[in-house]
Amino acid sequence: MPKLLEAFISAMPVAFMALITVINPLGTGFVLSAMTDGITVDQRKKLARKIVFNCIGIFLVVLVFGSYILIFFGLNISIIRVGGGLLLAFMGWSMLNAPDATDTTSVGAVDSDTYFKKAFYPFTFPVTSGPGCIAVIFTLAVHHGAKKDLYAQLASLSGTFIGLVGVAIVVYLCYVYSFVIEKKLGPDGAHALNRIMAFVTLCIGLQILWAGIQGLAKTLQ
Repeated sequence: MPKLLEAFISAMPVAFMALITVINPLGTGFVLSAMTDGITVDQRKKLARKIVFNCIGIFLVVLVFGSYILIFFGLNISIIRVGGGLLLAFMGWSMLNAPDATDTTSVGAVDSDTYFKKAFYPFTFPVTSGPGCIAVIFTLAVHHGAKKDLYAQLASLSGTFIGLVGVAIVVYLCYVYSFVIEKKLGPDGAHALNRIMAFVTLCIGLQILWAGIQGLAKTLQ
């Protein structure tokens, strides 16, 4: 029993630290704030809850069934990185060239339903739980699934899932309160920050795309 408890506890911080560096909740919170400019605080909280629950669902499905899904569709992680990287790069480019919002109040009033419809795509995937995130969870699942003891596997996977839920909680807090930092910066500072984060999103997408291309190139050797 102590070994199972140790496996459970040790898996939590590993999963938390591995995933939170990939998601970068604060930076992603600024990206989401730029993509949902004009919504109210209550709408932002509701949207953040939807995104977080979607993320937890993705975490659980990938952690438990990820390898089987890849086998079923005949895919590999490199292909997922290529596709997800292209999506992120396109989104970053669109945000970088988007016109400035002139009336944030009317935007929030008119387009709030549209934002909620986008809670899964693109706000959850690929903005939050992108291909890099999925690749990390795949790696954790394979690592813990390699243990010969079934109970040790379950303990490690359970601890991993708790760590992932912890990341989801941090994501919620960052998504809800990132706009507070933007208000401190003022309109010009917020505009500059949004453009910077759009460029960062573009670069992240290209980096994930390049990692996928490198992975595919290795299969040809």
